[in-house]
Amino acid sequence: MQLQHLRVKNAPDYVYVDPWFIVPTFLLTVIGIIIVYTSSFYISSRFSTSFGHFYFVTRHMINILLGIVLMTFLNASRMEDLLKASRSLIAIAILLLIGLLIFGHTIAGVKRWIRVAGFSFQPSEFAKFALIVYAADYLHRKPSSNSFKHDFLPIFGVISFVSLLVALQPSLSMSALIFAIGIIMLFAGNMRVRYLLLTLFVGFVLFAIFVKFVPYARHRIIRFLASDVMQVKQGLAGMSQGGLWGKGVGKGVMKFLYLPAPFTDFIFAVIGEEFGFIGTSIVTLLYLTILLHGYHVASEIMLFGKRYFGHALLAVGFSTAIALFGFVNISIVLGKLPPTGVPLPFITYGGSAALFNFSAIGVLLSVSSTLNRLQAERRIFP
Repeated sequence: MQLQHLRVKNAPDYVYVDPWFIVPTFLLTVIGIIIVYTSSFYISSRFSTSFGHFYFVTRHMINILLGIVLMTFLNASRMEDLLKASRSLIAIAILLLIGLLIFGHTIAGVKRWIRVAGFSFQPSEFAKFALIVYAADYLHRKPSSNSFKHDFLPIFGVISFVSLLVALQPSLSMSALIFAIGIIMLFAGNMRVRYLLLTLFVGFVLFAIFVKFVPYARHRIIRFLASDVMQVKQGLAGMSQGGLWGKGVGKGVMKFLYLPAPFTDFIFAVIGEEFGFIGTSIVTLLYLTILLHGYHVASEIMLFGKRYFGHALLAVGFSTAIALFGFVNISIVLGKLPPTGVPLPFITYGGSAALFNFSAIGVLLSVSSTLNRLQAERRIFP
């Protein structure tokens, strides 16, 4: 009893705010608020007379506040409970994706949003969250990953089915990224390499088939290969004008009708023009910090045994998701990948993506809190 009392008395609180996660998140969020305002103020008045120049940035900040609520809740939650809920989460995600194809709200020829009481959200963002949690729980529960039929096929089937439902919206970029996150988690979960190579091959074949038979995907690839994408040209022009230090906050010109909706997918070009090479480098390093620290937390918590394998996989999955979407968005703006609707985490205007990103940080903070507690207990009770 005395030992138990000493453990509770001397161990730190369960909730620990890891600066290596929270500081990059804070900086990216602040940058996002500034750039969303400077790139949207001149057209905001067209959408609302009440908020004037602040229409889009006000909505953006509301999304951020909702995201912070989710982040705080998940940071204070036990990841064991989240992992136990994984099958319910993935079931809800699949039902939402199927419902989207039937009842979804169509914008610009695609069904990516569900509208409820005047609000809209993207089920693909929730599916991304649910799939990471499900994969972490599944790989944690499996004693081994050697059997193709019993270990590999079930999780591969879920990853493929979710990716296919997202692709049918259609959203080929989101589908490919969700599929890629799934592969990375299988690799981290010690799945056999030959199974992963098979997964890559199947993914490539499905991608080729989709591009072959879906006009919008084929058109984007052809235009990209022909270097005939207006957003990319204008974005590169703006970034080149930014130079080393940029023109200064609000002084960029490419956002004035040169870039369509510059506060969304091509917001990185506005950062490049107004903050220069230094600013874009800082943004890139912040994503890299989240990724590397997420992997560090995963490797450290694994030292405490198989019990925390699920925690480690959550850290790998969510840090990978944030960084992967950031790097892909940056690559699109730089003209290295075909332009698609991939948001820049914590910066791009948009509600569903913001809720996912802050939820991901909440999970990462919770895993880091668990690691911090375990390390403190090991110091007290060597």
